[in-house]
Amino acid sequence: MVPGLIARIRQRNSSKITAGIVDWARASIMVLAAVLPLNLITEDDRRAPSGNQDPTAKPPQKFLRFHRPFNREVSQTLTIENNNDEPVAFKVKTTAPKSYCVRPNSGRIGAGERIDVQVLLQAMKDDKSVGASKDKFLVQSVAVSTDKDFSNVSSIWQHVEQTSKSSIHEQKIKVEFLPPKDSGEQPSTDEPNGIEPTFT
Repeated sequence: MVPGLIARIRQRNSSKITAGIVDWARASIMVLAAVLPLNLITEDDRRAPSGNQDPTAKPPQKFLRFHRPFNREVSQTLTIENNNDEPVAFKVKTTAPKSYCVRPNSGRIGAGERIDVQVLLQAMKDDKSVGASKDKFLVQSVAVSTDKDFSNVSSIWQHVEQTSKSSIHEQKIKVEFLPPKDSGEQPSTDEPNGIEPTFT
């Protein structure tokens, strides 16, 4: 057989093997994506009394509640807990990125581990004109294999969004603005219109 022909055959077989490895890697991400949703723990959850809950009940709507005054920075802690047997990559988005600072806004959570995310509402010049909040947060997560390199989380998300976007699990959290803690006022319950929010 001609040496050049041998080289072409080897190259072709090598390409098939490489393609097979890539397909297997994509499939493995899809399989690992069938995971339990992350447990999102807000400060309301920490104050709520513990008790037996119906495991079949729909999880209650999650809120991040910020007390006035807003002429200074106000923070809330969101704990993200991974109850899965595999590590997950997570990312936090918001409909109002100029109003909030989220640290960290993405990262890795090992199996059975949790991470505290600080959500900081930026100070406002005139908070008296601010009514009910229409802001929302979106927590995205995807399971990945233990041998996945987490040195660059953004590259993992780029890969997942290009190859297996349907494997991303999403959980939404609403924001509620409350009166000062020493006030007897009730928070506004105005609901935003039906326009779908945009998260960034």
